[in-house]
Amino acid sequence: MPHFEKMLYDNGQMLTLLSNAYRHEQNPEIGRSIYKTIDFLKTEMADANHGFYSSLDADSEHEEGKYYVWTKKEIEDALGPGAELFCDYFNVTQAGNWENGKNILIKTKTPGKVFQKHNTEPKPGEETIKHSLEKLKAIRSKREKPALDNKQLASWNALTIEGLVNAFRTFQEEEWLEMAKNAGHFLKTHALNENSLYRNCRKDQYAIPGFLEDYAFTIRAMTGLFMTTAEEHWLQTARDLLSYAIDNFKDTDSAMFFQTEAKDAPIGMRKMEVMDNVIPSANSVMAENLLKIAILDENSDYREQASQMIQDIKPKLQHNGPFFAHWMRVYMQLVNPPYEIAVSGPEAETKIRELQKHYLPDTVQAWSNRPSDLPLLRNRYSKEKTRIFVCRNYTCDEPCEEISEALDKLNITA
Repeated sequence: MPHFEKMLYDNGQMLTLLSNAYRHEQNPEIGRSIYKTIDFLKTEMADANHGFYSSLDADSEHEEGKYYVWTKKEIEDALGPGAELFCDYFNVTQAGNWENGKNILIKTKTPGKVFQKHNTEPKPGEETIKHSLEKLKAIRSKREKPALDNKQLASWNALTIEGLVNAFRTFQEEEWLEMAKNAGHFLKTHALNENSLYRNCRKDQYAIPGFLEDYAFTIRAMTGLFMTTAEEHWLQTARDLLSYAIDNFKDTDSAMFFQTEAKDAPIGMRKMEVMDNVIPSANSVMAENLLKIAILDENSDYREQASQMIQDIKPKLQHNGPFFAHWMRVYMQLVNPPYEIAVSGPEAETKIRELQKHYLPDTVQAWSNRPSDLPLLRNRYSKEKTRIFVCRNYTCDEPCEEISEALDKLNITA
């Protein structure tokens, strides 16, 4: 059953997951889910200031899920002759699949088989389903809506920026990149206080200083925006936040980071969290950030710190793997270093966009259509041609100009 409470961190992470899955296998159903998720974010969770709200409650009128569920009769009354196809498509029954004869619209059957059963061709069948959903949404809009939690949290907004960036890379929808950039500017304007962060980003809710998760996910989101846009101010924000976190959150007795700054924690109550939960462990994401920025800036100290974090957590990985999944991913990046992809030349943006349509897990990317002093791009610009450099540990294959050749070097099937 779906989660009636709509959490921003779920939607942000789901966008990243769906985008990665689509790039891996180009399943149209996954693609549709990406579009639907972004439409939901735009209509239900986006604020005019370009940030995103935290959640929608599960309950309305003191009943869980009431806003979202239907009796079969309600659907029949709303859709008339089209109700039979719709009910079969979404597993709607008289008895209901939820409580008190109510139904959640759940699609488990192969659409083609449902349309064939009802003597309907796929294209008109999909149009019928689409129009039926629009009718039901119009009726649902008159119901009492679940309460909105309008807090705008730095970490959850950062996860949503990541999701939008990944969705943009997948489908090249410019609107989605603008949404991500606008949300990034929102964080820089409303959450950033010089080089530190507020947790709450609304003007009337600045009271809480940022937790480690706010820094970890914002650094990762800013780095992702840089790798997608080549706008270096995003990377500079990530650098500044990482430096601040090291100075103010790091434990002096280990490589790990505390959840709060020393000045914000009650005496004797400074916590350190390392296990994954509904979002990855902030410490594991900090280790990932250290590794990525180490590569982008050729910073061996950062790489050593990430390595030490892995050494500190290693005993837990051996016995409690499922609770440390993101740590496992970072560990793999240390054991099997990420590919470095550098694209330089007048057509760099066109080529990086084409590359980013593919599933390129655990890669660090930089591109520029002009000369750059960034270590991955230094001395690689040519105004005559655009070249793709595929490297590991700054050791590169021969540069190439064709996307297919670059994918081959990355062991990716075009």
